[in-house]
Amino acid sequence: MKKTIYKIFIFMIVILLISGCQSVRRPNPNQQGNQGDTQNRGITINPNAQSRQQDMANPTIPYNSDDGTFEGNINVNDLNGRAHRLADELAVLEGIEKAHVVISANAALIGVIPNGNQQQNQNLQERIEARVRTVDPEVDQIFFTQDQRTTREIQALASRLEKGEAVTRVNNEVTDLMRRMTLIR
Repeated sequence: MKKTIYKIFIFMIVILLISGCQSVRRPNPNQQGNQGDTQNRGITINPNAQSRQQDMANPTIPYNSDDGTFEGNINVNDLNGRAHRLADELAVLEGIEKAHVVISANAALIGVIPNGNQQQNQNLQERIEARVRTVDPEVDQIFFTQDQRTTREIQALASRLEKGEAVTRVNNEVTDLMRRMTLIR
């Protein structure tokens, strides 16, 4: 009986030693970025991108994309350009001293600093909505605030996006801002 237990014990040790001495199986890094790869999760891989260092020369483009495309083929440079154009158009409205805009997909987060004229501020939301519809009809939702703290947060968020921070990294902040702001349409 003891001999059988020893034989089984030695056999198990030999099996463990043999299985532990095999080489580690790792995925081939050259096959991970293939466009047909199911683990890609919708991120567009640009096979023509030369190197990460060259891509970082233009900080407004996240990851390895030369043309600004991002998850879901969103052009980050286009979003930043639309936000700038919208902020410039809103800043010329009467009653607005300065405007800051962040565009996330089809929603615009607009923070304005009013110039203090109470009479002009009464219909400010309607004028902002009309201007946004004219300037950028792709925007479906408009979130608006006159709160200085929230406007500063929008300004900081816009600055981070312009510097190349990924949209997915700021999604939680955008969602939090949307909860605290007034939905115009």
